[in-house]
Amino acid sequence: MESVFRYFKTDILQNISKIDTKGGRELVGVQLLNFTRKKMKNLPIIFLILTLASSVSMEMIREKENKISKLVFRHYMEVTEEGKKSNEMFLESIIDEIRNENLYDSARFEILDQYPILEVLNVIPETEIHIELNQDTIWRFTLEYGKMIGDLFRIDRKEGIKYHHGRIDKSKVYHQVNLFELGGDFSIEEYPDDRKELLGYNCFKIVIRKKNQDEEDFPMDLGDTLYEMYVTKEIDLPVHALLDITKNFSDFFPLEVKIWEENMKGNHEVYVIKEIN
Repeated sequence: MESVFRYFKTDILQNISKIDTKGGRELVGVQLLNFTRKKMKNLPIIFLILTLASSVSMEMIREKENKISKLVFRHYMEVTEEGKKSNEMFLESIIDEIRNENLYDSARFEILDQYPILEVLNVIPETEIHIELNQDTIWRFTLEYGKMIGDLFRIDRKEGIKYHHGRIDKSKVYHQVNLFELGGDFSIEEYPDDRKELLGYNCFKIVIRKKNQDEEDFPMDLGDTLYEMYVTKEIDLPVHALLDITKNFSDFFPLEVKIWEENMKGNHEVYVIKEIN
């Protein structure tokens, strides 16, 4: 409504010079009152225009949502030189912890030294995350080199339950987990001025931080988990349709995501929208 009040303020300033001040205070008051009444008659029209514009905008968003049946994301690891150093420190901390606990003999360490763990950490194949929508049902699966890998998931939109289905027989459910019951301490920061357009959708930046408790039995403090996203409000899907996040964020949907552990800088798990049908 700020624009409506700005309109009246501007109009009054432009027309106040036309008021006859020769007739004294009373005449000025009457003229101002008549002028205000005249302008107030236009308010219903302005409100009607604003309401219609809002309705048309919402209808366009709904129409856009209703047409969506499938979303495809690129999914890959972005590892910088700093990330490679982080991976090396991470691996060394694990090996030191194992040595300190005397869990394995020296022969096993020789095998461990020969195994290309760092190569595995630094070079992870790119995959595609497919989200398919059938009315209120959300399906999610992963393709690598054009072949399905891992499980077929059905995502509950409201309750946060992730059902593991058989690939061949979708009717079989062999496991399920309630993401929201896992909980977590989350905070969110919005950056409304940091925007970009992704496949025609207007997106703005948010950062979600998940506070992680120090794990005493883990050799390295990874810090908090950070989710940097460019999100849109034009797609009516919860964030957990794409990510296994343990809180319900349903006011926006991400089309680009970077995830990393606070103390593992340079290692980003990346999701970028590739296709919307």
